[in-house]
Amino acid sequence: MNKEQLLSRFERYLIDHKGRTINTGKTYKYHAKNYLDFLIDTGMENSQPLINPDLFGDYIAWLRNRTNRRGEKLKDTTIASRSYGVYAFWKYLYLRPKIVDVPIPYEELDMKFYKDYVPTVFIPFDDYKQLQEVINHELCRIR
Repeated sequence: MNKEQLLSRFERYLIDHKGRTINTGKTYKYHAKNYLDFLIDTGMENSQPLINPDLFGDYIAWLRNRTNRRGEKLKDTTIASRSYGVYAFWKYLYLRPKIVDVPIPYEELDMKFYKDYVPTVFIPFDDYKQLQEVINHELCRIR
């Protein structure tokens, strides 16, 4: 089975068996194709697609160095989205006999896509009221 056939079957599987929408099927197919391109770029293309936790991590690192059509680095949300599509592809491949190792739970891949959470520091109510008065005063001056 060639790459295009595999990707098309993956897309049909998502839509027909998993109940995903057509757009989700197309998107995940694109993400899987992107992963296969990664294998080609890194010289790891094989007759059967390879995927394991180490390659998955390498793929994420590869994505972090990619750019979008505008020449900008990919956003964390894009990388997270693509990783989820590839993870679905991994699970699909596992269902095919003797293609890949069993996928470990997604949460255990220990991938970090977002910056550390910085909690919002709230200002005291009296300071807020004072700030609001200053802003209202300045807005009145502009009008």
